[in-house]
Amino acid sequence: MLTVAAQMFIAVWKQNAAEDLLAKIRRLWEHYGGIKQNSLL
Repeated sequence: MLTVAAQMFIAVWKQNAAEDLLAKIRRLWEHYGGIKQNSLL
């Protein structure tokens, strides 16, 4: 069985990984979205 500390560490790591992934997706979305908006103008 995992200790409480290990479970907390895993929970925090998963949260950080999810936030990092969302940040990368958001950056790519804004980057390509900005290109499309500029080309439309």
